[in-house]
Amino acid sequence: MAALQQCCTLLLSGKAKERHDGQTTLRELLEARDDELVTYLDDAGWGRLIDSFLSSVEHERAELVAKQLSAIARGRLETRLSQLARDLRTLVDMSCRRLAPRAVRSILQHAIAVLPLHADALCWPLMLDYARALKTLLMHRPHRDRLVPSSWECLVQLCARGLLSRPPGERERGQPVLQAALEGELAQLFCVLVTAETVPLGKHAEALFNFFHSYFGERSSADTSGPGTLKIRQLVV
Repeated sequence: MAALQQCCTLLLSGKAKERHDGQTTLRELLEARDDELVTYLDDAGWGRLIDSFLSSVEHERAELVAKQLSAIARGRLETRLSQLARDLRTLVDMSCRRLAPRAVRSILQHAIAVLPLHADALCWPLMLDYARALKTLLMHRPHRDRLVPSSWECLVQLCARGLLSRPPGERERGQPVLQAALEGELAQLFCVLVTAETVPLGKHAEALFNFFHSYFGERSSADTSGPGTLKIRQLVV
């Protein structure tokens, strides 16, 4: 457990190098499916580890917003954020059924806070694997059943924004693999959210109708066979 405690300490550091060291250590433990993670962490331990990790992601994301970055520096930071998103997905895959409600709330509130970059943009480097992680989390019914309306609304809005937007530089023509994967994951997460039994959909009917109208309205007949579009179409039908 000493390695994990040190890892958490590094992830919470105010120094970038120490945070990066903590991220690297955690990644190595995740890739090895280390026994300390799988066997010895209890619910509270998973909560502490995830809180520490989420804090480190928030530091990295803040740099993307706050700093004037060169194209090279921005590219490196976006690559690091994409890797951190994959790490979160692995953490959720390993811990989903053991997470206490407080840890689940932390992940949801974190995602709601960091995925919008500012009023007009999303944090695209995080979107794909955060969508996968959130889908895994909310497909577990005990977690989904505790989803509060305010969080549900924010997550649905994020999915809708992602499905109606395109990452900068993506698909001038056609549909590259990354964009197709992102749209597919967002569509699946959207469907998990919309079919949640604890949320009264009647009060959101107009907003959902407007989304469906916009989503299908902007797609040509040649653009309706992707995984995301098919998933949304199945939901509507």
